Order: sequence, then structure tokens, then C-alpha cells
Amino acid sequence: MPPDEFQFNDSDESLMEAVRDEQCKKSFEELIRRYFSMIHQTCYRLTLDWHHAEDLAQEVMNRIYLHRHQYKPTAKFKSFAMTVAINRCRDFLRSRKSSLRNDTVELAALLESAPATPLELTEQAHHVRQALAQLPEVYREVLVLRHYEGLQFREIAELLDVPRGTVASRMAKALKLIESKIAHLNLELS
Repeated sequence: MPPDEFQFNDSDESLMEAVRDEQCKKSFEELIRRYFSMIHQTCYRLTLDWHHAEDLAQEVMNRIYLHRHQYKPTAKFKSFAMTVAINRCRDFLRSRKSSLRNDTVELAALLESAPATPLELTEQAHHVRQALAQLPEVYREVLVLRHYEGLQFREIAELLDVPRGTVASRMAKALKLIESKIAHLNLELS
């Protein structure tokens, strides 16, 4: 492929190889076009903050470009991008957590200030969002990656660098916790 040329039907991996080898600048623009929305949605679901998710998604794309030489051609680009996104969201949540220090009043205010997605949230979706925000990070991650991103347990295990059994046990615990939290929220409103 001559420099600065690519085909729209090129695989993500071949585009990233061109970016990594600094052969084609437009290849990265195509990867941004293909993945920015998915990365933004993932960041939103992990942080529950629409505006910060936009910034985080941009940072993720910048980090992918800056660390393009770490990309291994045998890996799927989507896995590489999701790993960068998850790690950036973890960093963001850690810094946010240190400033909030488990202050539930501030957490509630944070949830209320986070704008809904362009479509209005139903009451049940709002409860799920609130319950998701109350889950510990390790459980929120597996729920988001499985139910919102549609990844298989094997893929989640690779992304999080944990055994598949750990993913399965975290998922089971996460589902119990979120079910309990949603039931509790529904009782409070009754």
C-alpha cells in the first residue's frame, strides 16, 4: 500500500500496522472513524459521565497513536483499543475516587449531573444506571464489557488480564449485586 493510501475495506489490523509503521496517516483517521463512538460509549458506561467520557475517548485515541509501536500485528485492534480505554477509565475513576472519598452525597450529585444519552432514559434504565454506579469497579467492568459491549468471557478475560473463571465469578456476583441494588431503589420509590 503506497503511503497515505488505504482501502475502506482494509481490516482494522492492517490499518493499525500501517499506522504503526508510519506508512499511512489517513489509516489512523479511518480507525478513529470506526472506533471513536464505541470507545466513547465504553468510557461512558464505565464512568457514567457523558462529558468526561468524550474527553477520555479522545485521550484513548491519542494514547493509541502515541503507543502505536506497542501494537502487535497478531492482536485484534479492537482488543488493543478496549484495553487502552479500560485502563484510562480506571485511572480516571481512581483519581475521581480519591477526590470523592466515598462521599455518597457527592456520588449522588455526580449521577444527577451526568446528562442522559440523547434519548431520554426510562425510569428502569435510570435505576440500572444508578445501581451500576454503586457497583465496585471490578464488577462494573465485567457487566459493561459483557452486556453493553457484547464481549465473550474469554475476550473479557484477555482484556482484563484475569482468568476466565474470575470473569465468570465476577459476573455472577455483579448480577446479584445489581439486582439487589435495583430492587432496593424500586422499594425506595414505592
